[in-house]
Amino acid sequence: MAKTHNANNIQINKSTFLNSMLANSRLACILILNKEGIIWEMSHGIEEQLGYTHENLIGKHFSILFTEEDLKENKPGKELQVAKEKGFGIDNNYIIHKNGDLIWCQGESIVVDDEGEIYFVKYIYNINKQKQLEESLKKSKKFSESVLETIDNPLIVLDSNLEILMANNSFHKVFNPHQEEIIKKSFFEIKYFKLNVKKLRELLEKILPESTLIKNYEIEFSLPDGQKFFHLNAQQVTEEGRKVQEILIAFQDVTDERIMKENLNNKNEELNKVNKDLDTFVYTASHDLKAPINNIEGLITVMENNPDFSEGTYEVIQLMRESIDKFKSNINDLSTIAKIEKEGNGKTAPVKLEELFEEVIYNLKEEIKKTEAIISSDFSQTPTLKFSRKNLRSIFHNLLSNAIKFKSPNRKPEISVITEKVNSYILLKVKDNGIGIKEEDKGRVLALYQRLNPDIEGSGVGMNIVKKIIDNNGGEIEIDSEVGKGSIFKIYIKI
Repeated sequence: MAKTHNANNIQINKSTFLNSMLANSRLACILILNKEGIIWEMSHGIEEQLGYTHENLIGKHFSILFTEEDLKENKPGKELQVAKEKGFGIDNNYIIHKNGDLIWCQGESIVVDDEGEIYFVKYIYNINKQKQLEESLKKSKKFSESVLETIDNPLIVLDSNLEILMANNSFHKVFNPHQEEIIKKSFFEIKYFKLNVKKLRELLEKILPESTLIKNYEIEFSLPDGQKFFHLNAQQVTEEGRKVQEILIAFQDVTDERIMKENLNNKNEELNKVNKDLDTFVYTASHDLKAPINNIEGLITVMENNPDFSEGTYEVIQLMRESIDKFKSNINDLSTIAKIEKEGNGKTAPVKLEELFEEVIYNLKEEIKKTEAIISSDFSQTPTLKFSRKNLRSIFHNLLSNAIKFKSPNRKPEISVITEKVNSYILLKVKDNGIGIKEEDKGRVLALYQRLNPDIEGSGVGMNIVKKIIDNNGGEIEIDSEVGKGSIFKIYIKI
């Protein structure tokens, strides 16, 4: 083993070369074996990679490194036999570490014929991490496949060419009932498609290079049992925290939801038509009733001026006039509601709140004087508001008249009106010290013809009018109240 070899005028000392490899190799574990497989020499890599010292291995058969199962199959002998026949041999098997662990290794056995003296150079590479990664990926893949099979929604996995790599049972049941071979076929070869293929292809082709997602892309299919609608969701597959060149597509059947939505839209259209017809009827009826009521009122006036009427008859006429006044008031309320429903918020324009507030106060001057109500206002934060003046006057009037009407019998009414800006709303707050509202009655306050106190005069329409105006505006109404202490009406007017 100390001979020299001439090649291209370069002198190579085999002993120096081999000794350097044995001394300096760290990744490769090198064994020098005689023709029977007895270990003559070993590299330092053996100790670093497998834990064995010279004393552990020199002079022993290299089969000491093999597992019992491999020894039963005579793998060491077969490796040397293959190497003798071919001049080399490549193998993969477990090697026993000094601490007893099994290390998956790749080996290469090379036959050396040194002037009739046969020996083997065996290289062993520790590829245990690669093996563990492969096993992990296999387990991960099996786990993923088993998970996919438990999901009721149809699922498929595509490669970078948009060809099908895998499809779960649910997918086959829905789109491939005859279990035709679809693996490695293009996704767009699936039957029953009724979609914009070009657009969907563009979206799918962006997923891998651009890491994009597809969410709730609606697809229509002409399946044997009828038209079906699905939401398609797609994203890049991730395994062990790394992205792979595969696309997972999930389908969600939304046929029932779509039908329900269409039915609901149809019902809403029908309901809107009925509401419009009803509003028209109310508006027309309230308008048509005014003429005969006015005629009756005129006849009563004639009767009142008749000197032949007795005092008792006059009292009856007064009761009739009160009933007519209530009737006219109800007709006016119905007409107002119908107009609001029909016209929405009407024409809007900048309204000076203080000026409008003074108008409403003037119209309520009799009630204010009678109850000795104290009313304050502060519109400094929002002096103007773009809104229907008529509707805003109705809001002010109904809130203030109610605050006066539902006063406490034990004290004078104190009412404050304040506006402020809250996000995208103007908040109108009307606070009083009246009788308050029970928690269970708050919902009834805004309902039509709901009178919480039959002893207090009213039609039960005013706050419903306010609610309709605010609903049409897209705003909200909140009520804070405590029985015996008062209420705060918060009107959020969208701006």
